[in-house]
Amino acid sequence: MHMRVLQLISSKGHYGAESMLLSLCEALKPLSWRPVVGMIHNSLRPNLETAKRARSLGLEVVVFDCAGRLDWSAARKICNYLQDQKVNLIHTHGYKADIYGFAAARGLHIPMIATCHSLPNRETQSTGLDYLYGFLDRLVLRSFERVVAVSSELADSLQKRGIQQERIAMIHNGVPIMRFAKASPTFSEEINKGKRTVVGMIARLAPGKNPDLFLQAAQSVLKGFPNTVFAMIGNGPERNKLEGLVRKLKIEDSVVFAGERHDMPEVYASLDIVVLPSLSEGMPMSILEAMAAGKPIVASSVGAIPSVVLPDQTGLLIEPGDLVGLRAAMERLLSDPELRTRLGEEGQTMINRHYSADVMAHKYLHVYQRVLDRQAAA
Repeated sequence: MHMRVLQLISSKGHYGAESMLLSLCEALKPLSWRPVVGMIHNSLRPNLETAKRARSLGLEVVVFDCAGRLDWSAARKICNYLQDQKVNLIHTHGYKADIYGFAAARGLHIPMIATCHSLPNRETQSTGLDYLYGFLDRLVLRSFERVVAVSSELADSLQKRGIQQERIAMIHNGVPIMRFAKASPTFSEEINKGKRTVVGMIARLAPGKNPDLFLQAAQSVLKGFPNTVFAMIGNGPERNKLEGLVRKLKIEDSVVFAGERHDMPEVYASLDIVVLPSLSEGMPMSILEAMAAGKPIVASSVGAIPSVVLPDQTGLLIEPGDLVGLRAAMERLLSDPELRTRLGEEGQTMINRHYSADVMAHKYLHVYQRVLDRQAAA
């Protein structure tokens, strides 16, 4: 008999948490579990990109309409689904899913598990409702059977926020390795790469990812390495501002805004260097995916990044906000193709051993089974 788990998320696009969720669902299917991707669909700002990708992977999808924020009819819809479909466990991703999932499941004796992908910061909490969501999230997570952190830093933060240590588990994100290792570089043709070197940043275009720094460093790097293309893959609230910055810096001919992509393995295969200058992170999927594709990394020393980006082994680290350091790291890799190759190969080996989707799924399966066993014994 297959156990049924609802993986619940409220999505503004397809980013790291969404990518991890789909990788987990794919890896759970052969393990006697029936994962269902549950999308909380904001009718005011609709985005069903992740639902489309899930269906293309052969995953079961259910969409719960939600009329903006604090629409408790959405919680009733989720509750009805949990009962009608005899769901064994609910697994939430992100604070909105945590709150709605808790409201839906609390009276049904269905175990609740949450994954904390990141913690709210000044960039993500821009309105009073955002602060309210953050406050409610801290309250409801204390009632979840397990809260999984994707990094030890997040695990420590959860404990400081009142989550009991015995309820916290730490599981690194994982990626479907072969999909990224064997992809063809078709994105290269789209951007007319030719003999140029491509430096890519894969992230939501939001302040916390620090895309401004990437472009400012690009302007300096182009003076010494004019045969370079800088590709920004992803969308977000900062895109118009960033396009204006590119014009101001006079680097339009060397920067590509690729938006959200359906062909990320092929995009990674087309890049030569991957950069992520974030101000804060958990365990970014873009770093793991780039390493699975054999690409050298330049990234900020934040969150769990230093556990995978090992200086001069799998990539180069910079301090967050360090423009000079970012420029120097990119210039070092651009000037040394052999170093790029070595870092990429060692990074790929690390991902194969420790950060595959299969390894991640088995760790989650252990958490699921312990929670269900405890419920059965109660």
